[in-house]
Amino acid sequence: MGEALRAALHEITARPMPYLAEVLQFLVLVGVIGWAAHRPVAKRLAARREKIAAELAEAERDERAFVLLGEEARAAVAKAEEEAPGILAAARAEAAKERAAGIARAQAEAEEGIRLAGEAVEREKAKVAAEASERLLTLTTEIARRYLDEFLSEDERRSMTEKAILESLEGLERGPLPRSQE
Repeated sequence: MGEALRAALHEITARPMPYLAEVLQFLVLVGVIGWAAHRPVAKRLAARREKIAAELAEAERDERAFVLLGEEARAAVAKAEEEAPGILAAARAEAAKERAAGIARAQAEAEEGIRLAGEAVEREKAKVAAEASERLLTLTTEIARRYLDEFLSEDERRSMTEKAILESLEGLERGPLPRSQE
């Protein structure tokens, strides 16, 4: 590369006029292009300056608005901090009322449930007693029948049946037994 540069410099120094004419043509061309491009570029630069100035003004307005919003937010937070204890106390009082009402409802429901369960237990006891009594009567009757079939003759059974029927009829004529005798 050093060799090519020396050759170019030697050629320029040997014939400087054609290179001087080329440099002069280049400068004229750059001047004409600069003069022709100056107006549109100047307009664009002016528009760019105006746009930047407008954006700066808008940024300043936004900054002032941001500062005002920050002050409003601080005021709102301060107000909320002042009101918070009252709101919290009211909420606690309301929660206490709701809790007391809920406890009262739960107690009433529990008492009703206990009452209904007691009634159900009594009904079941009566049902079981009736079933047991009926079963006992059936078993007693069956045992008595087997006993009578096994140990008594046909005539003895007939005599006992007639006697039982007569006693039952006499009992019906007397009326129902008092509750304590049943």
